[in-house]
Amino acid sequence: RFGMSLKQTVLSPTTRIKVMSYNVGHYSYGVGAGLPADIYDEKLINWRRFFGEEAPEIVGVQEYNSRMDAEEQVWSDDVLWNYFYPYTERTGMQTALKTKMPLTDSRHAQLSTGKYYSEGWVGGIYVLSVHLTVGTQHTQTRLDEANEIISTLLAGKDKFIMFGDFNPEPGEEDELFKKFTDEGYNIANGGWFGK
Repeated sequence: RFGMSLKQTVLSPTTRIKVMSYNVGHYSYGVGAGLPADIYDEKLINWRRFFGEEAPEIVGVQEYNSRMDAEEQVWSDDVLWNYFYPYTERTGMQTALKTKMPLTDSRHAQLSTGKYYSEGWVGGIYVLSVHLTVGTQHTQTRLDEANEIISTLLAGKDKFIMFGDFNPEPGEEDELFKKFTDEGYNIANGGWFGK
């Protein structure tokens, strides 16, 4: 797209790209369940239509699973993601990065709490997909995870995009997101801050 080799691809400050954070909810049916056969085709068509119409260049995915169907025979990359995104970083579950542009130095790793994240570089921009711990009893865990992300993963990065499902409980949003806004970071969230 940019007419450069993988190592030369650097986005200019005026380049506009469309990005999306998407929690696929283990393809809407929970851990290890997958899509049941009677709605599998319909769901897959809807997802292909959605990504074809929205066409984000980079997608940070949460609750990603390498298998899409209930019988765990269908690879999600083969039937969905590879149609749109030739570059990927993923774990077997939890997080992934999907991009139309070259993704370099990518890896998946874990926070100290064991939660996975996916990271890499696209056009000179650090990209990161995270999925924080869920549950009413884990408020402090999420705050600790936010602190760890800020102090280790985002430290020293002047250009980055973080995608995530932060799992705040009702009433917890202000304290959790304040960790990031206090550092001067901007937040876009369709459910809380608006698009």
